[in-house]
Amino acid sequence: MTSMTERKPGGTSAALEIRAGPAALAHIQESGLAPGHVQLIPGAAGGAKWLVLRALDNYLFRHWLAGRETPVDTVGSSIGSWRFAAAATDRTDQLLDLYLHQEYSASPDAVEITGVARRILAELLPRPRAVLDSPRLRLHILTARCTGPLASEHRGVLGAGLLLTALANAIHPTLQQWAMRRHLFGPDGAAPGWARRPGWSTEHSRLSVENLVPALQASGSIPLVLEGVRDIAGAGNGVYRDGGVTDYHMPLSYAEAGGIVLFPHFSGTFKAGWFDKHLGWRRMAASGFDNVVLLFPSADFIDGLPHGRIPDRHDFTRYEPSERLRIWNQVVSECDRLAEELDQWFNQGCPADRVSPL
Repeated sequence: MTSMTERKPGGTSAALEIRAGPAALAHIQESGLAPGHVQLIPGAAGGAKWLVLRALDNYLFRHWLAGRETPVDTVGSSIGSWRFAAAATDRTDQLLDLYLHQEYSASPDAVEITGVARRILAELLPRPRAVLDSPRLRLHILTARCTGPLASEHRGVLGAGLLLTALANAIHPTLQQWAMRRHLFGPDGAAPGWARRPGWSTEHSRLSVENLVPALQASGSIPLVLEGVRDIAGAGNGVYRDGGVTDYHMPLSYAEAGGIVLFPHFSGTFKAGWFDKHLGWRRMAASGFDNVVLLFPSADFIDGLPHGRIPDRHDFTRYEPSERLRIWNQVVSECDRLAEELDQWFNQGCPADRVSPL
């Protein structure tokens, strides 16, 4: 799936691309898109890339979905889970402020970066129970439970384990399970059908006040960058790490969601797992997105952002702190346009000619 920029009336490039799988497009043509049609909202891993989605998150959860009679299911790995934890209690703006103003020493190690992550979560979620009781959404968090060398915090041992896992993934993604398992924390007693990744074993634990923050911390714990979280309450023994390792861009069984899957994303290109990022031949098949409506910034819009790119975590070393903050604030401000165009599309009755096929 590659990007294709739509044009708004008058020839102006659209900031927001809207794409849909065959079933989702047929649904829009017949019935438009209403809050009650959406059964699931996924959130991909991607670190600072989430900044382009902040306005969409606020618009969707604070306004468009507010009229739903029941909370919508959300599932995220890494920053995707943090986004939804914030949205659950209307604290997306607080997450933005905390994320923008991270501060580190000149050469931070995993201990320092982990400490900053803990402080962000503590300030973001002063009442974890409020997330579990949210009337807005039901949160599911994807992590990777690691054993063997991937459970070590010794950089040499962990690095060797990651290298072996990358080689195993290059042969076949499921071979990564030699030292890790997908582990889903959710509000129910069992993992929902849409959470399956074909060929993978998926463990499950019920979210609780005791394990919510540790699960969120684990889901964002990038190997070698942050420390993992050991032996989370209510889950199996092991070290829990970034859910994006196994589920980078959410390769889930969307057909089992029972309705429309609304997916705000950073681009129109998908990589299933963290180790697939640099494997040009491996992309998620469009056939798995039959009932998905995808929202993402257009190529023309991205070209107009500072330096023609979406922010990423390497900006922490790419720029001086003041320059990074200036650039990120500009990106956040310009991405308000994504939410404005989505609101316009809804207010126009969801015209299908604004939607491209996936």
